[in-house]
Amino acid sequence: VDALMSLADRALRAASAAEDPGDAVLARANAWQSLSEAARLGSADALVGMAECLFQGQGTVCNRPASLRMLRRASALDGGRAAASMWLGDFLRSQWGNDPNPEEADAAYMSGLQCGVVESECGPYTFGLRRKLRREADLSVQTEICYRLATLATRNLNTPNRQTIRK
Repeated sequence: VDALMSLADRALRAASAAEDPGDAVLARANAWQSLSEAARLGSADALVGMAECLFQGQGTVCNRPASLRMLRRASALDGGRAAASMWLGDFLRSQWGNDPNPEEADAAYMSGLQCGVVESECGPYTFGLRRKLRREADLSVQTEICYRLATLATRNLNTPNRQTIRK
């Protein structure tokens, strides 16, 4: 899984650095293929990557409802992944979905805060640098979720409700 994720990351970096549009399209298609294979093997990170590709139309056709389904699947794996929960909350709060759902978004954010730190998705890479980077990434995402929740709570306190506006 880690090798496939590395290939996908390398392909996405090559796509963003490519000067020829054809090379960029090919690199994004290669990234999609690597992410698809890693997701088939059960990688939550790959599902998050695929959701991003589906959302932006990189390597595949832009399909935001499918992106939402991928984020839901990723947030459900292994008790939920913090990054998947954050993206899911962002998606549900925004106009990207058909109908914004703040309550479900807040629940997604809270599940991201409750996620345990995932050491690694593969056995051989559970020690050393990979473990440290993974832990730092998960803690960084959880910090970002705290910021979002605090910002949203402040906005909700400062926004008068509809009954006050009518008076």
